[in-house]
Amino acid sequence: MLVIKEFLNNDSYQWNKYVNNHNDSTFYHLYEWRKIYEESYKLKTYYLGFYIADKLVGILPSVIIDRPLTKSFAVSLPFSNYAGLLLEQSLSKEIVFESLLPFLKNKKIYGFENRSISFDENNDSGEVTLKRILPTGVDILWKDLDAKVRNQIRKAQRAGLNLRWGIDQLDELYNIYSHNMLSLGTPVHSRLFFDSICRILKDYVDILTIRQEDKAIAAMLLVKFKKQLSDPVASSLKKYLSLNPNMLLYWGALQYGCENGYEEFDFGRSNVNSGTYNFKLQWDAKQFNLSYDFYSLIGNKKKSTIASYRGSRAKMFSNVWKRIPYFMSLWIGPKLRKYIP
Repeated sequence: MLVIKEFLNNDSYQWNKYVNNHNDSTFYHLYEWRKIYEESYKLKTYYLGFYIADKLVGILPSVIIDRPLTKSFAVSLPFSNYAGLLLEQSLSKEIVFESLLPFLKNKKIYGFENRSISFDENNDSGEVTLKRILPTGVDILWKDLDAKVRNQIRKAQRAGLNLRWGIDQLDELYNIYSHNMLSLGTPVHSRLFFDSICRILKDYVDILTIRQEDKAIAAMLLVKFKKQLSDPVASSLKKYLSLNPNMLLYWGALQYGCENGYEEFDFGRSNVNSGTYNFKLQWDAKQFNLSYDFYSLIGNKKKSTIASYRGSRAKMFSNVWKRIPYFMSLWIGPKLRKYIP
């Protein structure tokens, strides 16, 4: 019989031990994220363990999105590309859901979205993550790149752009990120969200900037987990794009991975055939379909949260948001962003 147990903060060691030993775990499965969600956005969380005969056979980190005037739902996990259920191979998702969905409904949660990499060839959500296997040496990586990509990197180098590492560059990262999000028409995360990540997960993250002389014009939050690198945040200032800072930014991150024994770089989520999708492909990245399965507990079907903000209403909102003053985007943006998982 499957038993569900709610993990508490004093159980964090056992949780992370399971995460670190599971082949499919991600950076977002780490227990530390619970504190980040609660501290930066005051979001309610349920971190659940699944037991059979007192043996831990699976976990689910989940965050409750409780929008005004709508019924609350759980996501695993918001603000991430993929996380979701982690289960032993012998345990099917269907068996877990037989116990999980009634548990959530009893907590007055009326929907659940599980975000994961899909190995179903028929999955056509349109959302993918792109990954590149890293070779054992930088010379091999350079030779693997298309000539056009190498030329764009050289152009940035000839322009005198340089790389700088260090978590102390958070101010500059947030400044570049927030200006870029406004130009894209997307509400920003709070500065507290970034502060919490860099403080609570300091052993897993670093910041890379590209500079023209001493001015940061591009920045990346780089995540180091197991043998994988990933970039949940990467942005450039629009006025400097002609200098190709993005190309040098990603070259610096990939080079770091090769030099430090990492095996894979995850470029993150993109919509198929979008601009970011094509940018990532040029680094010889391969796509993996993402499955954002939404389970309604009140009978009516609902699309994934991703589908809802890629629709026509979202585009209208984005066009309006681009026009608001920068200072206002910093004030209002985080108040909205907590509801956009």
